[in-house]
Amino acid sequence: MESLRCHPQLLATGANDGEVEESLLQSSQRPIVRLLVVEDDEEDFEITEALLSRAPETRFDVVWSTSVEAGLRRLANETFDACLVDQGLPGRSGLDFVDIAIRRGFERPIILFSDAVDEALEYRAIQAGVADFLDKEECDTGRLDRCIRFAIARSRNTRRLDPPAASDALTGLANRTLFLERLEKALETARRNRLGAAVLAIDLDGFRAINERLGFDAGDRLLTIVAERLGHRLRESDTIARLAGDGFAILLENLQRPEDAALVVQKLMQVIEAPMALAGEVLRLSASFGVSLYPIDASEPGEIVRLADAAMHRAKAAGGRACRFHDANLSAASGLIVPLLGERMVEPAPKGGLDQALQEGRFELYFQPQITLRSPTMGLIARPRLHDAERGLLGPDRFLGMIEEPGFLDRLMLWMAEAGAIQMAAWRSAGCRVDHLAIPLQTPHALGWLELADRGIAIFERHGLEPGCLELEVEETPLYQDLVTKAGNVAKLKAKGPRLAIRGFGQDMVSLSLLRDCPIDTLKLAQALLEGVPGDRHRTLFADAVIQLGRHLGLRLVAEGVPSNSQLQLLKRAGCDAAECTMSDPAMTAEETRIWLARNQRRRETLL
Repeated sequence: MESLRCHPQLLATGANDGEVEESLLQSSQRPIVRLLVVEDDEEDFEITEALLSRAPETRFDVVWSTSVEAGLRRLANETFDACLVDQGLPGRSGLDFVDIAIRRGFERPIILFSDAVDEALEYRAIQAGVADFLDKEECDTGRLDRCIRFAIARSRNTRRLDPPAASDALTGLANRTLFLERLEKALETARRNRLGAAVLAIDLDGFRAINERLGFDAGDRLLTIVAERLGHRLRESDTIARLAGDGFAILLENLQRPEDAALVVQKLMQVIEAPMALAGEVLRLSASFGVSLYPIDASEPGEIVRLADAAMHRAKAAGGRACRFHDANLSAASGLIVPLLGERMVEPAPKGGLDQALQEGRFELYFQPQITLRSPTMGLIARPRLHDAERGLLGPDRFLGMIEEPGFLDRLMLWMAEAGAIQMAAWRSAGCRVDHLAIPLQTPHALGWLELADRGIAIFERHGLEPGCLELEVEETPLYQDLVTKAGNVAKLKAKGPRLAIRGFGQDMVSLSLLRDCPIDTLKLAQALLEGVPGDRHRTLFADAVIQLGRHLGLRLVAEGVPSNSQLQLLKRAGCDAAECTMSDPAMTAEETRIWLARNQRRRETLL
């Protein structure tokens, strides 16, 4: 891009030329174009921005992203007239951005530019659907301005000639027509490659009542939030559409096994049920799912959609908050039901139920270490596992969905406190340092906190451990509800001595008043808050601001599920106290944890 840096239009001009240029820049007659520039080189971006600022015909509102992932997130949440994308991005290329953006329903022009242009790259760009392709060495203000304006004009004219819009006006998702087109192409690909595909029909439970109570504007906002959440959980190859009202459909391509569709349903239920603040309220949605599979259930696009929709209505009729799979071998009245409880997919419970499994000692407590980054505090998190004769070792994401017995979550938590206290006392006797053990409080509401806390503290004290050795992890929503209702349960709980942690902070951002008013000790930063860090500059700055706020408030900061060393190093520099590194230190058995603690203690003593 050297020619851009030396271009005459970026050099000083005479007084007269400068006056004319300034007059043009201030003209209110020039149209405003909102442009997303995806460019990883800051110097190249600044030069491009300077060229665009001198455009005589157009005023550009320029937004900068430094990677494919960051740019796609911008497209999902904001509106742009066009995109200018560098082909030579790190990791995924500019053509990858084009392909993913078009798959997700972005219809505005995307212009690609590159340092090295050849016929093969130009051909690939045309096939991908770019509006134009520029050589960085030949870019100047006039060329950039004309290219962007003409691309936008061509796009508008094309939309006029093709009245049926391919996207939903409210959410920007694909509509029914586009969804069926993509489904037909996906089935052709699946036939050639002998792979599976699935269609998920989704309908929000109780949406009409919310619409009537909070108003249509709030209802529309709710639909856009759900659309964004679903889109962020899907792969780039998948398609999401809004078919009508509060009904959505999802196309899953390249399925290896039918069970993969069930795993996707589980993830989507998690994001739908995550609390959201809307119209002055905190809402928890649920949804009914219907799933049909290719080639098991049908082979024609229209039939697959119809079967998924019918399965969804059966889930709705069963009370909602459930998923049904269509199965051609079963009658329409008795399709395979996969009910959902909270955020977790239900599997068949072990024989005798979970209570019997608990009594028979088939549960085992694993421990997730918190890697020390700044403070010397050594903490562990309790992670229950269920030994199942047929399915092996099951984590909470699977067995919590099997719960049928009332009060089982409370009994599980007390068992975790008992097993955890026994191990913690044993480790301390062996000379291993453990400052506290964190136990997730599974009760979905604030009810029962005090009684559970009392019994947990009593268990720890019985094993010679002070109340501060117990840390209770609570989600944002019940804490926020306690503040709003002024129940005072959190303050009463803290007065009894245990530590209190907010887990998943930043995933929903219910209210910053939690940090101001709740007497918490630990702030656990959700993976969602750290998504894109450190590659996305804006998200990195935001995560750093949250960490600095927590430090100023004197909180212990723990990052959840850190996936990479680059993110770990950034968190350490920002001042995060500890991290749960599933990449290097997964949850371990009690004996493996003892060995880990002893090894790390020897390492600390060597350093001292």
